[in-house]
Amino acid sequence: MSVMGRRAAPRVKAGALEPASIAAAGVSPLSSEPPKRAENLIILDKSDNIMGTRKITVKPNLSEWAYGRALKSRHGETMPPGAYQIDHHEVLTFLQRALADRIDVQALEWLDAKRTQIPGAKGPSVFFMAFSAVPRYVGKADLPWSSEELERAGTLRKSWTPQHWSCDQAARTLLLLSLPVEDRERYLKTLNQLFQAADCAELVALYQSLPLMAYPEQHVLRAAEGIRSNMTTVFDAVALRNPYPCDHLKEEAWNQLILKAVFIGSPLHPIMGLDQRSNPELARMLIDYAHERWAAGRTVTPEIWRLIGPHADAPMLEDLSRILTDAQPQLQEAAALALSQCSLPQARTRLESQPILLSAIDEGSLSWEAFNEKWLIDQVP
Repeated sequence: MSVMGRRAAPRVKAGALEPASIAAAGVSPLSSEPPKRAENLIILDKSDNIMGTRKITVKPNLSEWAYGRALKSRHGETMPPGAYQIDHHEVLTFLQRALADRIDVQALEWLDAKRTQIPGAKGPSVFFMAFSAVPRYVGKADLPWSSEELERAGTLRKSWTPQHWSCDQAARTLLLLSLPVEDRERYLKTLNQLFQAADCAELVALYQSLPLMAYPEQHVLRAAEGIRSNMTTVFDAVALRNPYPCDHLKEEAWNQLILKAVFIGSPLHPIMGLDQRSNPELARMLIDYAHERWAAGRTVTPEIWRLIGPHADAPMLEDLSRILTDAQPQLQEAAALALSQCSLPQARTRLESQPILLSAIDEGSLSWEAFNEKWLIDQVP
């Protein structure tokens, strides 16, 4: 590792093929011919020797071509239509390139070898053993994504944000995306076996990968199981910064996810689709929860008012009006924002009693995004 904590990207000798970039050299991963220029790569790498430049010779990087040929032998020329809701190859390439700059050559070679072996294996044992062994080879360091990479992720899969992924989680996702999918039942059976035997860290990687998996509609019950987990890290992997629940859960399951987050103290604002999936039944459940907490002399997270405001009825409006005059500025701002979302005409009248807050909302300086950054930024796990 460099003294800055991040391994510098290696410089490649002119004329050599850049690692993890067969596609950039104009070679299709499903081409029937290997790359013509497959001479050894000469990498000048300063990251592991701060006293000078170290020369490393590595094997020809044919991983993209070899992996593509392995997929082709298992799947035929194309994958089953509709298996993935992502551009499978583009996501694979994106993750591999992200890891190529951040793990050492030996780890990358090991990972590429396993990705090549998995599609052609007779059973799932190669996949299972590789999935378990990932941290020993690639480590558990966080992936320091660039803003360009995160923007690219969001174009590869809508709302996909791997900002908090680590190297082992990204590598495990690469292995998941290497599984053959032409036999749907076999694919789902393999995943079910993995979920059932996985430890906590493996479950986190699996649930984070839900939006990228093949046959996404088949994983709804599995997502619901993650929501019921008594391990907070597993629940957060399903619920936070994950577009899968918003896209696939029905209203009842979605509401249970929100309530569980409130119960265990997980923040609500990292849940994707929070405003899009708000609904009157959820607002009723949250106001009932608030009344129970107040009756016991306890407080509630101000984030619940974001989900109550758009569906507030007259009794809920009374609760919001009371909170608007609370001594805590955090609660005042949350109540003001919720009132601004309410369609009842008297909500505006109540909000006018706090002209400073009303002016900030109208000017755009007070919003739920600004509220989160001001009051809740330290709560994100």
